[in-house]
Amino acid sequence: MAQQQSSRLNRLLTLLDTGSTQATRLTAAKQIGDIAKSHPQDLSSLLRKVLHHLRSKKWDTRVAAAHAIGAIVLNVKHPSLSELLNSLATKLGEAGISDNVDEVVAFRNLQSKILANAPFRSFEMNKVLEFGALLASGGQEYDILNDNSKNPRDRVARQKKNLRRRLGLDMCEQFMDVNEMIRDEDLIEQKSNVPANGVGNRLYANCSPHHIQQFVSRMVPRVNSRRPSARELNLLKRKAKISSKDQAKGSCEVADVEMSSSHVASTSKRILSDSLDSSKADIGNEDDIEPDGDGKWPFHSFVEQLILDMFDPAWEIRHGSVMALREILMLHGGSAGVSTEEFSSDNGFELKDVLNKVTREREIDLNMQVSENELEPLRKRPKIEDPSKSFIDNTVLEVIGGDYDINVKDEDAEFLLPPVKVNGQTDCSSTKLEPQSSMDDSTSHSEINHVAEVNNHFEDKSFIEEPVIPKQQEENLEVLDLVKQARHSWIKNFEFLQDCTIRFLCVLSLDRFGDYISDQVVAPVREACAQALGATFKYMNPSLIYETLNILLQMQRRPEWEIRHGSLLGIKYLVAVRQEMLQDLLGYILPACKAGLEDSDDDVRAVAADALIPAAAAIVSLRGQTLLSIVMLLWDILLELDDLSPSTSSIMNLLAEIYSQDDMTLVMHEELSLGEEQNIELNEMGHIESIGERRDVKESPYALSGLAPRLWPFTRHDITSVRFSAIRTLERLLEAGCRKNISGQSKSSFWPSSILGDTLRIVFQNLLLESTEEILECSERVWRLLVQCPVDDLEDTAKFYMASWIELAATPYGSTLDATKMFWPVAPPRKSHFKAAAKMKAVKLENEASSILGFDYARSSASLEKQEDASARSTKIIVGSDMEMSVTRTRVVTASALGIFASRLREGSMQFVVDPLSSTLTSMSGVQRQVGSIVLISWFRETKCKAPSDGSGSLPGFPSPLKKWLLDLLACADPAFPTKDIFLPYAELSRTYTKMRNEASQLLHTVETCHCFDKLLSTNKLNVESVTADETIDFASTLDLWNKESAGNESLEKQVFEDVESSRQQLLSTAGYLKCVQSNLHITVTSLVAAAVVWMSEFPARLNPIILPLMASIKREQEQILQQIAAEALAELIAYCVDRKPSPNDKLIKNICSLTCMDPSETPQASIISSMDIVDDMDFLSSRSNTGKQKAKVVLASGEDRSKVEGFITRRGSELALKHLSLKFGGSLFDKLPKLWECLTEVLVPEIPSDQQKIDLKIESISDPQVLINNIQVVRSIAPVMEETLKPRLLSLLPCIFKCVRHSHVAVRLAASRCVMTMAKSMTTDVMAAVVESAIPMLGDLTCISGRQGAGMLIGLLVQGLGVELVPYSPLLVVPLLRCMSDVDSSVRQSVTRSFAALVPMLPLARGVPPPVGLSKDLSSNAEDAKFLEQLLDNSHIDDYKLCTELKVQLRRYQQEGINWLGFLKRFKLHGILCDDMGLGKTLQASAIVASDAAERRGSTDELDVFPSIIVCPSTLVGHWAFEIEKYIDLSLLSVLQYVGSAQDRVSLREQFNNHNVIITSYDVVRKDVDYLTQFSWNYCILDEGHIIKNAKSKITAAVKQLKAQHRLILSGTPIQNNIMELWSLFDFLMPGFLGTERQFQASYGKPLLAARDPKCSAKDAEAGVLAMEALHKQVMPFLLRRTKEEVLSDLPEKIIQDRYCDLSPVQLKLYEQFSGSSAKQEISSIIKVDGSADSGNADVAPTKASTHVFQALQYLLKLCSHPLLVLGDKVTEPVASDLAAMINGCSDIITELHKVQHSPKLVALQEILEECGIGSDASSSDGTLSVGQHRVLIFAQHKALLDIIEKDLFQAHMKSVTYMRLDGSVVPEKRFEIVKAFNSDPTIDVLLLTTHVGGLGLNLTSADTLVFMEHDWNPMRDHQAMDRAHRLGQKRVVNVHRLIMRGTLEEKVMSLQKFKVSVANTVINAENASMKTMNTDQLLDLFASAETSKKGGGSSKKGSEDNDQIAGTGKGMKAILGNLEELWDQSQYTEEYNLSQFLTKLNG
Repeated sequence: MAQQQSSRLNRLLTLLDTGSTQATRLTAAKQIGDIAKSHPQDLSSLLRKVLHHLRSKKWDTRVAAAHAIGAIVLNVKHPSLSELLNSLATKLGEAGISDNVDEVVAFRNLQSKILANAPFRSFEMNKVLEFGALLASGGQEYDILNDNSKNPRDRVARQKKNLRRRLGLDMCEQFMDVNEMIRDEDLIEQKSNVPANGVGNRLYANCSPHHIQQFVSRMVPRVNSRRPSARELNLLKRKAKISSKDQAKGSCEVADVEMSSSHVASTSKRILSDSLDSSKADIGNEDDIEPDGDGKWPFHSFVEQLILDMFDPAWEIRHGSVMALREILMLHGGSAGVSTEEFSSDNGFELKDVLNKVTREREIDLNMQVSENELEPLRKRPKIEDPSKSFIDNTVLEVIGGDYDINVKDEDAEFLLPPVKVNGQTDCSSTKLEPQSSMDDSTSHSEINHVAEVNNHFEDKSFIEEPVIPKQQEENLEVLDLVKQARHSWIKNFEFLQDCTIRFLCVLSLDRFGDYISDQVVAPVREACAQALGATFKYMNPSLIYETLNILLQMQRRPEWEIRHGSLLGIKYLVAVRQEMLQDLLGYILPACKAGLEDSDDDVRAVAADALIPAAAAIVSLRGQTLLSIVMLLWDILLELDDLSPSTSSIMNLLAEIYSQDDMTLVMHEELSLGEEQNIELNEMGHIESIGERRDVKESPYALSGLAPRLWPFTRHDITSVRFSAIRTLERLLEAGCRKNISGQSKSSFWPSSILGDTLRIVFQNLLLESTEEILECSERVWRLLVQCPVDDLEDTAKFYMASWIELAATPYGSTLDATKMFWPVAPPRKSHFKAAAKMKAVKLENEASSILGFDYARSSASLEKQEDASARSTKIIVGSDMEMSVTRTRVVTASALGIFASRLREGSMQFVVDPLSSTLTSMSGVQRQVGSIVLISWFRETKCKAPSDGSGSLPGFPSPLKKWLLDLLACADPAFPTKDIFLPYAELSRTYTKMRNEASQLLHTVETCHCFDKLLSTNKLNVESVTADETIDFASTLDLWNKESAGNESLEKQVFEDVESSRQQLLSTAGYLKCVQSNLHITVTSLVAAAVVWMSEFPARLNPIILPLMASIKREQEQILQQIAAEALAELIAYCVDRKPSPNDKLIKNICSLTCMDPSETPQASIISSMDIVDDMDFLSSRSNTGKQKAKVVLASGEDRSKVEGFITRRGSELALKHLSLKFGGSLFDKLPKLWECLTEVLVPEIPSDQQKIDLKIESISDPQVLINNIQVVRSIAPVMEETLKPRLLSLLPCIFKCVRHSHVAVRLAASRCVMTMAKSMTTDVMAAVVESAIPMLGDLTCISGRQGAGMLIGLLVQGLGVELVPYSPLLVVPLLRCMSDVDSSVRQSVTRSFAALVPMLPLARGVPPPVGLSKDLSSNAEDAKFLEQLLDNSHIDDYKLCTELKVQLRRYQQEGINWLGFLKRFKLHGILCDDMGLGKTLQASAIVASDAAERRGSTDELDVFPSIIVCPSTLVGHWAFEIEKYIDLSLLSVLQYVGSAQDRVSLREQFNNHNVIITSYDVVRKDVDYLTQFSWNYCILDEGHIIKNAKSKITAAVKQLKAQHRLILSGTPIQNNIMELWSLFDFLMPGFLGTERQFQASYGKPLLAARDPKCSAKDAEAGVLAMEALHKQVMPFLLRRTKEEVLSDLPEKIIQDRYCDLSPVQLKLYEQFSGSSAKQEISSIIKVDGSADSGNADVAPTKASTHVFQALQYLLKLCSHPLLVLGDKVTEPVASDLAAMINGCSDIITELHKVQHSPKLVALQEILEECGIGSDASSSDGTLSVGQHRVLIFAQHKALLDIIEKDLFQAHMKSVTYMRLDGSVVPEKRFEIVKAFNSDPTIDVLLLTTHVGGLGLNLTSADTLVFMEHDWNPMRDHQAMDRAHRLGQKRVVNVHRLIMRGTLEEKVMSLQKFKVSVANTVINAENASMKTMNTDQLLDLFASAETSKKGGGSSKKGSEDNDQIAGTGKGMKAILGNLEELWDQSQYTEEYNLSQFLTKLNG
């Protein structure tokens, strides 16, 4: 992989580990799969990298890594077995052979033969378990067993210490005594009876995991195993002998070669690799995952490594490997082992060899005769019509009732084998079904005899019989080869699957790791392993499935619960995956699951129930006793469960699944009718209880009255999933009953009347107490089902409970619910005379004691229940204490449910509802009135819905006094006195009133005592006893005025004033609060009463009392659910008034429409928004959906926010009213309410084709833009709720709205754009078609700037609002946007480029989407645009650009591609950066495109103005450019003027401008002559070495950005040199606004990348950095073209960089140390500190002084590294001179001495290098031989002074024969090119001395091949550019670069900084990024979005996490300890990972 690709891969791998959300991690995983697709050759290294993450300790990382493996597997194609067989079938058909393919490939004998030797036959559970279990840890806890060195006391002490540490008790020592917790006797091994199965509790100390691997690998057949050589065998035997002495006796002797644990690792790997593939070499560590050979399955080696990991002691590694295997098997299970190698007839492959080896492997007596009948016991159940004679009923399930297991016995062997057909009949004569207790004869489980091996009636050759194929024809030979290939693949696949299966079974048996989640165990390793087994089941041959099932059934009988758990997990996936085999498997699976359901372990019960859920339909189809026994067992189990039983949910889910089967309804009906006649005996199944009595008949699973109450205790369970399962089960039971009733089979109630009351109470309590949304919704559905019951039953319930229910619903906030009125269900009492069948089967535990405990538990559980019941009643439930529940929502839900109930009652029983309702409505409590009103609303609404034909929904028996009372309540308009004739406030407010009156009386008292206010008091009397809030506020305000008047009076005491003022303020605040609360409560109550009156349809003569409260609610009700009730009632009222005269409707509609415009955040205010700048500053262009999720309750804030919140509430209410009007009137909305259409078209005009001008005139005639905005807002509000049939009418307003998009006022444009965006959400096709036809042309309208601004704004909003829905339209939008990206108006540029940046990532997704409908043909199929987009995304698709001129050079291919790209940019008026590596001919490519353009313009006659082009480059390169153009281009096309020189020269050159069409100038000249150069409109403006404008604030950059040009190009090999902000500056020249403002760019990209650079950054920061890099990369990618030399120049010799380290000379060292100890150093340190604090605080504190100081100091040290004279100069100060003189042995002339070479090690090194190159060495000393291969050298330095020293002290003093030239800043620019030309053309010049600044840019110095860097630049790119002066096109020799570095100095640090900068640059701009192909096309959108969110969320979360760390880490309290514990993953991750339906969806693709 290219380095850049791997850098992207590394970023993605980092995300696997550090992604902040699982979505991010999985996105990264998916993209790793894409890398596998584009780089198939690197598969093995990719897998190896992911393998590391599979072994992570973090759950999320492992899951993501497994998904990454899945994504890789998905992208690797390999033929599967089924594809191979299909192609063979086709070939056989062509060859005229009619045989069945399966029989040809896998004839029966072959299957039997392989099966006979299957490892299943040798699978012995006890042998497997002898190796001990695989635990949750690395097994350190058993180190103690090997600790033989110490005496017992020391051992016990060490054990205690270890145990304390592992339990975390060592951390608790500081605040409690832990010594007593673990006593010595706890640790002394107890002697216990070894259970009968022979496996004791002891652990084998030496049974390392390698033994397990070794044992398992031995069990698996090595079909083609490579036999070890004699030498290897001897070696192994010797090792075995040595090690066997150390082995414990308990270790297992499986084979004759034992291996010691020290060598097991390597040998077990050998065995494993043999077992999977004989030709495979050993796999050592994970780095040895070799690529598999051609034609082989590519994952073979990787799977071997995973299989090793499966038995690792650390559970995390097991978990990771099993998940990876699951992913591989899911997708490639059918491809494993399949080979695509050619099998020619003579390649030596013979099946005979394979099978002979099989035979050798196990010695089988092939002559043994076995009768055909004995051959294979039964698998299939014959299909017998009569269920009573069914095989399963009579044999298998006969034993379900008792505690029996089923064993299929054959010669004592427990194997299920495929059936044998004898004469077409399935023979089952030899199948004996023996009931056998699981523990009675356990020896039979451990000693499994081999089944008599497969009988061989045939000669051995029959196994390799070829199909009968005529040999003579050639194609038949081809078919024969194909058969051999298929057969080989079939065997390999068969063996692979069986091999994996055995290993999975071992893991299921051995794994013991479990995690507890909400009281339920989840075993991640076993669960993932079962899923992997499920994946293999999909591809398995049926015979293998039976073998596997047999072992799973053995496991199910083990005493260890974990093994039983694992076995049932396996069965669960078998049932789910092989549904087609279910009928045959059921006979084996049902008894096993039944035993699981009766298991003593609750987790085993849970998984047994889960396993049967997919088989529910099959179970119901069994009918009869089988079904009955299972269903009864489930109901009985519910009796036994307590609060902590995890299986509760599973059991109830299974019950729900069974009862919801359609067949179950029929069965129930049949059974119940039979039961009535025959009094069916339910216990004939052998449910005979201990005392011998039988169960009551009424406990039939079809008579729910006795069974359903078993669900009650679970409806209010603490665990959410249990509550949901309970209510869901209840719903399924009711649905089944309803279906039965509807189908007309029964007249009776579908729900037993005896339990109806209790059921309703239970469900009502759910509605009252539940906070989880889905349970609440389910409860509402159940309630509606229950009220379908017969009215008589409902009336009985109403009589008893209705009053209590209403009272409970009306309990005020903060009060306790009345527990006596609630139903606390108790589990039904167990009958004393029998033990419930669900009393779990007592499994013999390891000793007697534990079984006794089991029975004690049974006895004590009844008494426990009574206590629980009592405690339940005593719990207090306070309304509003659950923060997740909205009290209002609960009231509405419960009261509505009561209304629905009431609507079912008959007139006679109505008083049960009316009486309690009257008391609530007449009470003084506002809450009670609310609840009463909602009951009425719901009641009358239901009644009205049932009888809509009758105009009035009024009830005949509804009492008139109550109706009158409601109208009286509405008449009370004063919130202070809400009841007629009673002068009292709402009861809820009485405490606040008391408080206010006390404060008023206190204030009055203070005022009276000081006598200053007597005059005031005489006029303002205040009756404190009955004062209202308004009166209090008036009094306090008057007091305030009086206070101010009297303030001048000095005689008044200051203290009195202060007392009065503070009391007054307190009173004002209380009264203000009271007034607000009172007003809100009154609005709520009166609007609900008004709604009740509306639904009663008995309207008074005057409608005002009803309309006012409803409109008040629409305007001011804070609770959305209540606003909704008011809106619905208002719609009902308007419907009633349609025919009424006079009708209030017009006024109401007008008001509602004007209310939609009250929200300033949604309706632009024309007076405030007056310019585009305000729109940008206030962020109006971020899409805020006005119809999205709205806050359910809004709390009013203070100040300016208050008006916003009030506006929001008002708009929400009015939009709800419009929604309900739409629902009520549907398609006749505008006919019935013409006023609404009038409001919509108040200003806007519907489209009339002929009247385009009329529309324009109408809009222009409106003087107040706000009128227009409000009209548009009304359209926007109604658009989402409009009935489909009316949408065309609304669409007729679009042309007019588009006219507003180009309106002169910015606020109108904003409103219109938002309106179009909202309409597009609900009418995407029509609106987007209009956008494409009307708005897109506006972008290109150069005459109307407001049109371009509006269209840019609109598209920006659409991009944000529609998101992914915009994908089909993105190709149509991108091209017009691109053309606007260089618009003259900055706001257009900004909005357009922002939209473009968001659309680019959608383009790859648009490729596979059909073109959008609704567009005209020419628009949707614009081929040119489509082609353009293809080329934009992938520049390899660009056609070759035909240059219009001949070049004087042959272009290389990559140069032609570069010109193609430049031509493409030219054609579409785009701008870009050509950032090819230095030396690849950027100058040539740019010159060619300019020349071609000039030729093109000359050729086309219509081009009158031919603009000149300008090339700006460093001054050194001006001559170089002129030379290159002259060299390659026809001078008749391009005539060049070099515009350089002094100011005078330049003025004289200006006259010649008109005679030249290319002006070449330098950056400095542009800066000086910017005023003159900006007068021209240039054709091309090319910036060579364009990174010179990287600093956005420099004068050169500012000048360059003022140049105006049609085409802008930047040439730079290194566009990013120091930091990412430089890229912004470059793009700001090319396409201003494309990357946002500098500030936005810094926030989006700069900050995250800088934060991620810090090695200590958090995972979140690292992720934000990666995402920012990805996002930036995508945005700039289409406008960058980069090729590296490595990529395109296969013929370019390599560049070798060598770093030569030198040590400081004594003089340098002395000066270096002197500086370190000097005051200068201290001063700098202090400056740096000040500067650091300035950065964090006020950045303006003398930064320049500080940075110059620091820079000077650094420069000093760097110069010193090169030569002491560079820092000392010509005059040495006295102290320094004396110091140095002492060092250099009293030398008098220090300066002369220092000119000697030895004082600068760099000069010595330079001399050596030159001599190595054969330069300067004396000719006489070379023995007359000339130096071979003459080298030429470039020497680079930073300072001219160093070049002087080299010239004087080295060349002139010591190397006189060296010929050299020099190029530095002292050479005038015009002469520089001459020097280069001379050096290149004269091979006798040995050396060119250059400074990096002058010689590093753009020059071509290919005649040199050796470069020496004496000094180094801070900026790595300058050095790289300098290197590339020689290493470029034209270079024929290897280029050697020598960098001289002083060890241990600042210079070394500079070099390491260079490395970091280079890595950043490579990531953003690299050749791999050249096209979007290598980008993650699928996930572009996701990553783009997450980059956005990570930007927003980054700041706050980081601060929070820092605070938390501090809390957790400090302090020694318990909180600190808990804070430091690592968090386990949460439940949702489990449910997601182990969701059965998701697994099946994925498995089946």
